[in-house]
Amino acid sequence: MVEALTGGLAGHGRREAPTRWGANVFLQLLDPEAFAGREAFLGQMDFLAEGVHANPPIDPAAPVRLPGERAARLMAEAEREGVALPAALADALRGYAARLGVDAAVLG
Repeated sequence: MVEALTGGLAGHGRREAPTRWGANVFLQLLDPEAFAGREAFLGQMDFLAEGVHANPPIDPAAPVRLPGERAARLMAEAEREGVALPAALADALRGYAARLGVDAAVLG
């Protein structure tokens, strides 16, 4: 289904690049208010999330999680602590910042 909604609708997919990774995107937005309403939707999703999290993990050090939870945790960590850049990349960015007149103080 994902292939049909991404590559199929985009008209570019595995047929054009059978051995390469592709990055087609399908985005569908649904308004819960057009259905049973926001509260009903959140109640169902909270129930589902609680059920997923209640499963015992294979590895106790890696709890069962929902899609996106790891990314959200990493983004929050990056916002709190910053993002470590390799020295060569930071130097290159400082050079571009100087050329463009942008303050590169955040690069340390």
